Amino acid sequence: MADYFTKLPRVPSPLEVMRKMGLNVPSEKGLANLFTVLPEVIGPQADIAGMVKDAKQIVPLIQSGSYGPALSSLGMATSAIPMMFLPGTVAGVKEGVKESVGSIKGAPLYEKLNPDKFKSGTPYAEKDWDKADGWRDYVDARKTAEKKASKSKGKPKGVDVPYTKLKLKPEEIEEFDRGRLFEPSSEYTPPLFTNPANLQGGYLTNLYGDRSDIGILAGIKGKPFDTPVILDGGHGYMRGLGTGAWASHPNVIKKISNKIKSVEGDPVFGAYVPMSGEATDFAVKTLKTAFNNFDIKMLPKKDIKDFNKTLKKTSKKFPGLDSPKFNEWANEAGVHRYDLMKELAKSKWRDKGFPDIAAARHAVQDPNLRMLPSGNEALGGQSIARMNPDGTMTPVSELPMPHTTYQMDLAGDYVGGLQTPVPRSILFSDWYNLRRGVNAPISSDNKSFMSNVLLQPTNQQWVDEVSTFLQNQGK
Repeated sequence: MADYFTKLPRVPSPLEVMRKMGLNVPSEKGLANLFTVLPEVIGPQADIAGMVKDAKQIVPLIQSGSYGPALSSLGMATSAIPMMFLPGTVAGVKEGVKESVGSIKGAPLYEKLNPDKFKSGTPYAEKDWDKADGWRDYVDARKTAEKKASKSKGKPKGVDVPYTKLKLKPEEIEEFDRGRLFEPSSEYTPPLFTNPANLQGGYLTNLYGDRSDIGILAGIKGKPFDTPVILDGGHGYMRGLGTGAWASHPNVIKKISNKIKSVEGDPVFGAYVPMSGEATDFAVKTLKTAFNNFDIKMLPKKDIKDFNKTLKKTSKKFPGLDSPKFNEWANEAGVHRYDLMKELAKSKWRDKGFPDIAAARHAVQDPNLRMLPSGNEALGGQSIARMNPDGTMTPVSELPMPHTTYQMDLAGDYVGGLQTPVPRSILFSDWYNLRRGVNAPISSDNKSFMSNVLLQPTNQQWVDEVSTFLQNQGK
């Protein structure tokens, strides 16, 4: 802090003294990040004009030694949060912080690993994931549920799984597992482990995506496809030899790109966090998997008519399963595929011989992600990339390995994945703690996380918290 408090070159600053006393006093960089992330944590409606003025004042007041006024401005800016209906702009708040802090230089990025704790560069293939510490709870829970279902009297109730609302019988899940005809692809680099310390001195941003696998899906339920389906991620996308770090809709990629460029020098790492088990319904690969080898002529016309009538209630432009325009409609937009899969997934249609959506979802998903719980406490960090500082965007059609669903690629280089999935409340602790601090409802966490591009400082505290979680797994 001596560089900042030039007026007291030989005397520790009050903030420094407070920190040495054990008080949790934010640094200037911390203050800048606080007022950058607050509007995102609360939501787009928290664009408050007063925060602009106070954000501009805080750091200059601290630098000049005016700690009382600085704390007053901090309090005013913070107290403005509940006033969500006053005019103002997030851009103004960010501009205030930018004027106060200026450019920020990054800390050393890569540090030597502790070989006793992590094995950076170790392929996942060398680790038995069924027995891995981070997955133990979920594997045990699944086995317990299956055992309980198999012993139930009368008609088996089945097992709850994240990728369908149906209760599946244990033997159905076993059939899905055995009958998944899958081939790995040589077009992707093998997955590696990385250490939280490798990410220190920068920021972590959220890459929120579905659970799809990478490779070639050649069939399901033991039945080969006429045309194999390309599985292109998902979190494995960033491992592609001919891809960037992430692919999505152009508007989504643009938001992430702008956030990366706003950091001005510090490295930004994109950390994958999985969506719900049904999110793969948006992807073209799930559509192709579900309808591969499906012959609509095998269904009674009455059932087809009933299905068409039902889906048109929610998707007005649906032409019908038996329409020549069906493929065009289904490939036109992800929301069309989502509506289609959501309806087809119901037991009513599954039992009548329509495409088995539970089997399709199971088949396209990465087995290491398939049984992760859905809900507000997502577990992420399976794949991480160092994002290109220029936020370079490229249409996927111009890449050697174009994505089959999304149109835009964001540049970056794969660095590895954490040894076990980490709760997003720890990966993005600033976002999580600020939401709890302003009593934002947990029920809206998913919407907030999906709608905002976050920047979590990967400082020493973050490294310690993530490392502690990883080390405690399996104890």
